[in-house]
This record gives sequence, C-alpha cells and structure tokens, in this order.
Amino acid sequence: MKLHRIEIENLSSLYGEHVVDLDVDLQGAPLFVIVGPTGAGKSTVLDAVSLALFGETPRLDNSRARDRGDDVDSRHIMSRGTGVCRAVVDFSRAENDGARTRYRAGWSCHRANRQPDGAFQTTRRSLERALPEGGFELLVDDPRKKVYEPHFERALDGLTVQDFQRSILLAQGEFTALLKASADEKAAILERLTSTEIYADIGRRANAMRRAATQAFEQAQARLDALKVMAPDELSDLEARRDAAAERRDATRAELDRRDADVRWLVRAAALERDAVAEEEALAVALAAQEGARGDLARLDEDARCRPASALAAAVERDEAEREALEARGEALAATVTALDARL
Repeated sequence: MKLHRIEIENLSSLYGEHVVDLDVDLQGAPLFVIVGPTGAGKSTVLDAVSLALFGETPRLDNSRARDRGDDVDSRHIMSRGTGVCRAVVDFSRAENDGARTRYRAGWSCHRANRQPDGAFQTTRRSLERALPEGGFELLVDDPRKKVYEPHFERALDGLTVQDFQRSILLAQGEFTALLKASADEKAAILERLTSTEIYADIGRRANAMRRAATQAFEQAQARLDALKVMAPDELSDLEARRDAAAERRDATRAELDRRDADVRWLVRAAALERDAVAEEEALAVALAAQEGARGDLARLDEDARCRPASALAAAVERDEAEREALEARGEALAATVTALDARL
C-alpha cells in the first residue's frame, strides 16, 4: 500500500481543513519524519489515516484504554467546539499484473444539527476508485457496516486494522509502554503488537506434523520389512507361468477373432436369405397380378385390333344420318308440291 494524500477536518488539535499531499509536498519520498511540539497534531495525522481506512484510531481503540475504562468511541476525536469532522486518504495498491489501483477512502462524523453541543450522530464511510480517464467513481457511501465493509475489504486486499497497526502504524501509547517496560514486559508487548504467538503455534503444528510423518514412515518401513523376498527359482517359475498365461491369452484372442468373423458371416448369410425370401414373395405377387389382368389384356388387344375400323364406322354413321336427313327433306318438298297442286 502507498499513501498519496491526506485530508483532515476538525480532528483533535487540528482545527479546520488541512491537506497533506505526499506526492506533491514530499515529491513521493519513501521515508519522511513528522516532527513538531507536543499537541501539534503529529499523531492526529496518523489517526486520520487509520480512521479513513478502518474507521478506528489506535489511540482511542486499544486494549490499554479499554482496561482503564476510557471512552474508546472514535467520534471523540472531533475537535472540541466543532460540529463536524472528517478524514480522507488517497492510497493505491499493486494488483497481480503490477498495475496500481488508486482509491479514496473517507470517514466522517457530525453532531446533531452540526452544532458543537449536539449529540454524536452515526459515522459514515465512503470509498471511491480512480478512473483511467481521470476522476473517481463512487463505490459506497453509507453508515451501515454491512454495506461498506465488503468494499473496503476488497480495496484493502484483506488488510485488517490489526495488521495495519502492527506493521504500519504503531500506536503512541504502545510505543511509550515499550520504552519504559522491563525486558520481559517488552517481550510481551512485542508479542502482542506483532502477534508472534502465531509463530509458536506454527511451531507446535509443525512439530505435530513431524511426529505424524515420522510415525507414518516407521509404519511404512515396518510393512516393507515384513515383505518376503522371492527366491530365484520361485521367480523363474512365476515368470514361466506368466509367459504361459500370455500365450493362452494370445491364443484365446485369436480364437475370439475367428469366432467374431464366423458370427459376422452368419449374420450376413441370414440377411441374404431373408432378402431372397422377400424377393420370391414379391415375384409371386407380381405373377398373380399378371394372371388376374390377363382378361383385361385380351380386351385391350381386341380394342387395338378394331380401332382402325372405328373411323370407317363413324363415316358410315355420318353418311346414313345425311341420307336420312335428305330423305326427310325430300318428303317435306313432296308434301309442299302436293299442297300447291291442290290449291291450284
């Protein structure tokens, strides 16, 4: 993680708005010292970083303060006589591909009606992510922990406030106690600050794993020692039986191949026989149909033989019709002549 910019408003002794631009003011220096008289606000700058990232400050939220019964509410860091306070931190972290992603984390608090004598209201947490084209996009801005916490966990890549205070920000009270403590007390404080008890736990687990591995090895060795080495003549006999079994296997496979060929031939022969029977049945049906149509064929032959005379018969019929028509007209004319003669 790399810090870039810190904004402070009404935190402890730092009244009003203050900005520390580490990139511009310190030109990105990797190591710097914050100096000043007591009460100047040196620790408040570090408090602002912790508040913006985790919503806690080690000076107000640590085990010694709780043991003393002090009020550990982080909202009490608000400067006296003010109604609002906030802390904003711009930071970046390296991604797996080496690129850096920049975020802007915020913590804010105000009293009722933003008046100095108002009751403390619920704090808000906000988180923004820098855009490639410039500016920031808002990821979350909410007073509810269940809403903002997942966003901060992803942005901080799992870094907890305890990790931050042990590796990056050492609380002033813890450091003072460390300087004044005895050798044994210093060891206890360092163990609490750095969580070196986890290494003792790792050692215990590693020792347990070593014992389990040793036991497993001894059991495997015992099983190996219990194995009986085969005599040369027994080995030769076993190899001969293996070779004989291999020969029987090959012979069996060859016999299976022959049987498969026979089965395929039989299947093909059965299919051909079924096809022959079907062809014979079809031929019988065709012959029966031909026999049934024999009368129709005779009539067709007779029709074909007589068809040339059909035209002559038609002509005779036409001539006969014309003759009858002429006879009818002749009779009609004769009747007409008779009628005329009678009138004359």
